[in-house]
Amino acid sequence: MGKTITIVFLLVVFVFVFGCINGENGQPPEENETGNITNITVIIEEEQNVSIGVNESDGEEIPEEEEEIWEGIEYSYEPNATLGVYFLDTCDYGTGEHGAAIFIKKGDLDILVDAGPAASAGKVVDYLKLRNIDDIDVLISTCADYRRYGGLDDVLDEFEVEEFWWGGEKMQDPEYGRIIDKATAKAKSVRVVERGYETELNGIDIDALNPKMRDRFDDINNDAIVLRVDDRNLTLLLMSNIQTGAQGDLVSEFPDEIKVEIIEAPYYGVGAGTAFIALFLQESMPKYVVIEGCSDETMEVEGSTRLPFKRLMEQEQYEVDYFETYKQGTIRITVDEMGYSIGPG
Repeated sequence: MGKTITIVFLLVVFVFVFGCINGENGQPPEENETGNITNITVIIEEEQNVSIGVNESDGEEIPEEEEEIWEGIEYSYEPNATLGVYFLDTCDYGTGEHGAAIFIKKGDLDILVDAGPAASAGKVVDYLKLRNIDDIDVLISTCADYRRYGGLDDVLDEFEVEEFWWGGEKMQDPEYGRIIDKATAKAKSVRVVERGYETELNGIDIDALNPKMRDRFDDINNDAIVLRVDDRNLTLLLMSNIQTGAQGDLVSEFPDEIKVEIIEAPYYGVGAGTAFIALFLQESMPKYVVIEGCSDETMEVEGSTRLPFKRLMEQEQYEVDYFETYKQGTIRITVDEMGYSIGPG
C-alpha cells in the first residue's frame, strides 16, 4: 500500500514538472533560430468603466442614455433679415366666436402668439404648414380665454416646441390647466412671463409689460400677457385681452413704453376692451390698430359692436387707421432696413 502511494506521488510530480517546462497544454514554447526561448509579451488593455442600465423586467443590461442639456432656442442669428408679423383670421364663423392668433417670423425664428379657438385650429395649423414651418421656437399663451388658447391643443399635436411662455396662472380653468400641462410636457423649456421680463431674439427686442408680478387683478383678461415688440423702426404693442383695469395701469406705469406705431386692439376691439380706451389712445398715439375676432354681423352676443371704437379712432385728435382680420383676412406687417409696411396679406 505504501509503495502504491509513493508511485502515484512520483507520477504527479513528473507530470507537473514536465508540463511546466513544455508550456500550457503540453506544447513546448516557441524557440528562435538560436535555440533560445522567445519572450512572449502579453498586452492587457486598461479597464474601462462602462455605465449600464438594467431592464428590471428581463434583466437585460442596456447602456444608459445621456441626459439632454437644454442650450436655448436654436436659430440662425440674422438681425438684418426681414421681419413678418401676421395677424390671422381665426373667427369661428360657425358660432360667431372671436379668436386671435399672431405669427411672428424672422429668418428661421418662428414665434406663435395664441392659436384662436379650437374650432379654428385647422386654419392656424394649415397656415404654418403651408409656410414649411417644422417647429415653433417660442409658443405663447397670453391668457386663459379659450378663444385664444383652444387652438393650442392641435398646434401642440402637430409641431415641436422649443420654448413655451405663459402668465403662470391657470385661473381655475381645468381645460386651460390641461393645455398648460400638455405644453409644459411638450416644450423643451417653459417660462413664466411677467412684467419686467426682457429678451432679444434674432434682433427683436421683446418686453413684457403685463401681468404684474404681484397684486394681480385675478382676472383672465386683465392678467393677460402684454408684449412690446421692437425691431428697427417698428414698435408694436400686443395687448391680448386687457380691459380698463390693466389699460389704466399701463398708462400710469409705462407712459413711454406704450407709445408705439401699431397696437393690437385689446379684447378683440369690442366690449370692455375698448369701453374706456380713449385715454390709452391719447397716451399711446398709434398710427395703426389691428382688430381681430369676428365681424359685428356674425357675433351672437347682443349689443356687441365696434362702431364706438371705430368712430373714436376716426376723430381728428386720434386719426388712427385700422385693419380688420374678419373683413380683410390676414393682416401682415413687414419690416426691413428700408422701413415697415402694413396691410392685408
